[in-house]
Amino acid sequence: MKKQHSILPRLFLLFLWIASGCNAQAQALDAFLSNSMVKVGVNSGSYGGAIVWLSGSNGANLVNIHDKGREIQQSYYAGNMITATNQSPSWSPWSWNPIMVGDYAGNVSPVLTLSKNSGQIYVKSQPLLWDRNNQLSQSYMEQWISIHPTLNHVVIVDCRFSCFRDTNDAWGGPLARNQELPALYFVSALNTIKAYTGGSPWTGDALATIPNSPSSGTFPWSRYTPTEPWTACVDATDTGAGVYTPIATSFLAGKHGKGVSTSPTDGSTMYIAPIGNHAFGYNSVFTFRFYLMVGSLTTIRNSVYTLRSAAATAPLPPTGLTANSGSKKMGLTWNPSADTTSYHIKRSSNNTGPFTLIASVKDTNYTDTGLTRGVQYYYTVSSSNSVGEGVDSETVAVFNVSLKQGPTMLRDTFLDDQGKEICGAYSVSVPCLANVP
Repeated sequence: MKKQHSILPRLFLLFLWIASGCNAQAQALDAFLSNSMVKVGVNSGSYGGAIVWLSGSNGANLVNIHDKGREIQQSYYAGNMITATNQSPSWSPWSWNPIMVGDYAGNVSPVLTLSKNSGQIYVKSQPLLWDRNNQLSQSYMEQWISIHPTLNHVVIVDCRFSCFRDTNDAWGGPLARNQELPALYFVSALNTIKAYTGGSPWTGDALATIPNSPSSGTFPWSRYTPTEPWTACVDATDTGAGVYTPIATSFLAGKHGKGVSTSPTDGSTMYIAPIGNHAFGYNSVFTFRFYLMVGSLTTIRNSVYTLRSAAATAPLPPTGLTANSGSKKMGLTWNPSADTTSYHIKRSSNNTGPFTLIASVKDTNYTDTGLTRGVQYYYTVSSSNSVGEGVDSETVAVFNVSLKQGPTMLRDTFLDDQGKEICGAYSVSVPCLANVP
């Protein structure tokens, strides 16, 4: 019989590793979003693109970054427990465990892409394996971060985990594991944990206070099953931060250390992890969404109720629609839209329509082929879910350019629909509008 493994031993060992203490890196933000009510930011150089900053209206950072096992980050588990070379004795045997920030030795996961546009931060990284010293996992982690368009104290985080493991690797095939969705560490001043565990969910019934540690046993975190899938950590004024993961089936939460500090680099910390049981195979792709809320406990809970109700409505249109012209084709990309199961791509030869549906996809990109060179096309995209289709996005207009060879063969030259050169080696009169492969 194969030895089964859960998240719990790893978290206990991580608790001990946290207790040993590590020096935090600076809180420099490579990208952030903010308004008058919330600020959220990521760091790539020291923290693998993970969320290292979340603050409310008073501007104080609520995320604990004391070491690379904290922050707000993705972390997944798969396969059998194995013993291997280049593995820490403290973390042996261990399962396949990619971590967004880095590994036990303090190495940082490389960030492949970090961008900010149209009110959204996008991060793609190749995470390191937690138990190894600077060993890349065969996986990618991506996250899209945005501030909710109507709830100005709510941050939306969409996550995608893509595996490309060798089918003959040492860990073996998929085994169901409890996964952190995600792992969140907050400053220890938010030392009261609130959740709803009663029998009348979504009615505003009284909240429960979750113990900061279990009453017995050696496991450091409290395990509980809230009947509303959210939890908040708040201070003495009932103000703090919360997380809502709609697909979570249980939670872990608690406090490490005896301190009560507002410092993000302090050794004491509060921990929350929404939990879901999932098995990841060699080529699994897993996506989920979670929400971060800041403010009073009442504000946090009301936000969760609003978000749950919004899931029963048609989604908002996607933002950031862009088009890149190729030879008889057009590459379209856009930002994810909340509570969306598919996107509908529409095309017209006129800015005012009518627009014709040309495809429906689940991804946030599409390539339209078989186009006519020298023709201007207009595109729009709408989002849909089980409730219905939302309104169309803003329209993007782009020429599909014609291609001729430059006279010296050094570079291609592109013509617009009037035959005017718009990008090439010679006589360029306006910026290049095309990117032809």
